[in-house]
Amino acid sequence: MSDPTIDSWFDSQGKWIKSPASIEVDPVVLRERADFWIVFENCVGTLPELQAEAFSLRVIGDVKAEEICKVLSISSTDLWVLLHRARARLCLCLETEWFGSNSGKES
Repeated sequence: MSDPTIDSWFDSQGKWIKSPASIEVDPVVLRERADFWIVFENCVGTLPELQAEAFSLRVIGDVKAEEICKVLSISSTDLWVLLHRARARLCLCLETEWFGSNSGKES
């Protein structure tokens, strides 16, 4: 279960080629910003289908891992890999589309 996009972030020894940016944000303020949720939904929409489904079920829908594995016909190991990759891709997307733009600056 390889992911070329994520694999390209690391060197042959598994170290970051470029570390993710350190972002300081107040999650309470962020949660209240409707424009953030538009960007977040767009970022979720860029995920590969299975990653998006797994992430949405687990994180947004709060569905138990065991149930997600049954619904998606995957093992628990596959689920954790999908969730890890979804979170990594979302971090990159939000770093670019929200935190790296003027809209991500808290007012």
